[in-house]
Amino acid sequence: MTTTPLLLIVILICYFGHAKCQSYCDVCDCQPDNTNPAVVQCIGPANLTTFPANISTSVISLAVSGTSITRLATNDLDGMSNLIDLTIINNKQLTTIEDGAFRDLSALPDLNLQGNSISEITASTLDGLAKVSKLNVESNSITSLPNNICTSLPSLETVLASQNSLLTVGERVFAGCQDIVHIDLSDNQIAIIAEFAFQNLSSLNMLEITANPLTNFYSAWIANKTSSFKLALPDNFTCTQQLKGEYEKMLQSHPLTIGCNSSEKFCPRCLNYGGRALINITMEELTATTTMVTSQHKTTAPNHTTNHIKSNTTSGGQSLVARPSRLILLLIISTFFFIFCCN
Repeated sequence: MTTTPLLLIVILICYFGHAKCQSYCDVCDCQPDNTNPAVVQCIGPANLTTFPANISTSVISLAVSGTSITRLATNDLDGMSNLIDLTIINNKQLTTIEDGAFRDLSALPDLNLQGNSISEITASTLDGLAKVSKLNVESNSITSLPNNICTSLPSLETVLASQNSLLTVGERVFAGCQDIVHIDLSDNQIAIIAEFAFQNLSSLNMLEITANPLTNFYSAWIANKTSSFKLALPDNFTCTQQLKGEYEKMLQSHPLTIGCNSSEKFCPRCLNYGGRALINITMEELTATTTMVTSQHKTTAPNHTTNHIKSNTTSGGQSLVARPSRLILLLIISTFFFIFCCN
């Protein structure tokens, strides 16, 4: 009789504390076996709403994809220092990665977080990833990249951050990234990139920024880069003298990358010149446009001065009319002065 309540208690404990009673291998595919797996793949269980718990620290490969998890907590990957392959992709409910979540993954060479709904990546998020050379955060909802990203990722060579919601790129984001080779920031909402955002990145060989509403570009972005450097920028700009000057510097330093004689080269078109190539528009034409705009402003401005003068004149006239005695006195004095001089 006493065994029944005890059995019930055990069942309840196992139900509510299923992390102890239910193995992650019950919801994920574990290879080569469930006892001591080296590879764990949690692919497609949409009913999986929390990260698989108590995964063996001996696992070297982990994939979590197509689930309904919403958060990667700080302790979800605790002790997994043997992990050399981590893929957390296409979890459309995953919005948050807590700071320090990867702090024990000292052997991980690549981090793939593609196709989730992550809204923020901070420097603390990436702590512990000393050997990661490739960071893939494509197709998320990230609005900014952390400053000094290579402080957390000292081995970083490739950043893939296309199809996010990035707005700007500051000068400090890639500061110190001496080994970085490829940066892809295409298909975002980037309007402004700092002039020296890619300064001193001597190893950088490919920079992709297409499909962004950029308003400017700088020759400093490709300064000190190899002659085979590949640059992919938006095609259309509102052209100015400043852009013309920057483009001419680019032409001189990287003729293999810049120009209009190949579809693979950067050849900006001018929206304010009917789509003509900037390379075919002279500085004189741009100067004439600037002068015309300046002239228009100057022509408009004096109207305020004229109106002010008219206002003062009117005001002065009203003042004299308002004081006729002074006017009469002035006329009398003038008359006597005229008679005296004539005599």
